Amino acid sequence: MEQSSFGRLLSVLVSPTKTFQALAARPTWVAAMVVLVLIGTVSGFVAMQKVDFEQAIRTQMEERGNMSAEQIDTAVAMADKFKNVGLFFGVGFSIGSMFLIALIFWVAFKMLGSESNYMTALATSLHAMMPNAVSGLLTIPVVLGKSEVSLEAVQQQTLLASSLAVLAPEGASKFLVALLGSVDAFSIWSLVLLALGFGVTAKASKGTSWGVVIALWAVWILIKLGLTALR
Repeated sequence: MEQSSFGRLLSVLVSPTKTFQALAARPTWVAAMVVLVLIGTVSGFVAMQKVDFEQAIRTQMEERGNMSAEQIDTAVAMADKFKNVGLFFGVGFSIGSMFLIALIFWVAFKMLGSESNYMTALATSLHAMMPNAVSGLLTIPVVLGKSEVSLEAVQQQTLLASSLAVLAPEGASKFLVALLGSVDAFSIWSLVLLALGFGVTAKASKGTSWGVVIALWAVWILIKLGLTALR
């Protein structure tokens, strides 16, 4: 199962070491990228159909307190018109992010003496992200079972009760929700796979691979919290 491109998508979840050993010998990444993008797009589309988009945007605009009623109406009309178009832009952003994440990991391990190439880093990082596909698949039936979901839940990725964000008190700040949401079961699963994967494909020690993965994860959390604070 570890030898076929699609077989690796499942085997990395149940037999990660063997899968990463196979990836080190023959890197494959197209199937993983297609599945991640497809599931992410479908789950996002399903969720957006359950959002009262007009009311959500209107509420966000009114909270800013510096827009007239006419400006709010215009913003709501434009946002509603382009809500589904945004999903397609999201596809391009998602693909670009995957290539960038692989590049960051490749450079980081290269600086620490790894001789693996970029394609191997891309294959490793994409397969380590497969828990995100599991999360997306689980999100779809959860969303379909609801009459409505909030735009904030979609934006903060809290539709699935898999992070500490479910412990946030009612009325908690977006900053706190973002912080708690960073501790997510599927994210931790991916972190474990990243550390294990690069330990195999980059031939890094356990301490080095875990150190790089945790350091980059911490940087990402700081960036996310910073963007939340600015917003």
